[in-house]
Amino acid sequence: MPEVAVAAALRDAGISQPELRSFITFVAAMDRARDADALWRSAQRVWAQRPWVFDPTIVRARSFTELAEVLSEGRVSQRHLQDVAAWRTIAESLADRTVAPEVHAAVFDGQGDARRLLDAIKVKTFESEKTSRFPFLAGPKVGPMWIRMLAEPGGARIDAIHVLPVAVDVQVRKVTENLGVTTTQGQDLESVRSHIQRQWQHAVDHGTAVGPQQLHGTAAALDPVLWFWGKWGCSFCERARRRMPIHDVCGGCRLR
Repeated sequence: MPEVAVAAALRDAGISQPELRSFITFVAAMDRARDADALWRSAQRVWAQRPWVFDPTIVRARSFTELAEVLSEGRVSQRHLQDVAAWRTIAESLADRTVAPEVHAAVFDGQGDARRLLDAIKVKTFESEKTSRFPFLAGPKVGPMWIRMLAEPGGARIDAIHVLPVAVDVQVRKVTENLGVTTTQGQDLESVRSHIQRQWQHAVDHGTAVGPQQLHGTAAALDPVLWFWGKWGCSFCERARRRMPIHDVCGGCRLR
């Protein structure tokens, strides 16, 4: 997984655990509808050259223009105005412990509760009841994914992590459909997301989801497996219009 590889490289470079979780928080917010491998590698390069953009206190004190230049030139932002604005808002929220104490504690103290964190990232700004204090982190895909990343590879102790569902995106849906877990072809992803999540949760409840100690036996352990399988398995098969198995279970694939 790109976040695991980058986290290992950053640890070798001397990043602290709180700094790593801050890095994960910012980058996870950008990790939507784009190449995750390229994003995390770009963020790693920016950290090596301009580590201040991952420090909430410093970001809050610097100009929006300066932040925008670093994120766009470093290929971390994609929809530049929206992404930089979200980055700045997240920084302001993290810099003030009183805004969202649960999120602050999870990032900087390494302690949190998955249920409370899912609620905390939905906190709105004082200026607008429509704007989240943690833009893009509160989404149905990114929110669970971010909390899982705080635990692994971020090293935070996250209680009740079993409540996290599989973070369904296009890749996860591909493998779900190809393996016959659901039949939602032709339907809008948002309308079937919860159905896909329930089916995988049922599988986890009646089987074994192997993963790092904190994630073991939960949908949070299954989540990265499905994403990896969808991206490096199903996507290649669909483009080739033929099966290119990466595991024995691919023998049951419905793709013809």
